Amino acid sequence: MTIDDYILAHIEPEGDYLHRLWRATNIHTIHGRMVSGHLQGRL
Repeated sequence: MTIDDYILAHIEPEGDYLHRLWRATNIHTIHGRMVSGHLQGRL
């Protein structure tokens, strides 16, 4: 089991609002990939 598998097994799925916010950030900013994702945000 990897650390990612462990984390995914112990956190809630990303909600619809957070997914839409992440998507809008990636579309409308120059370096959107630099934003923390769902895994980092939940830790």
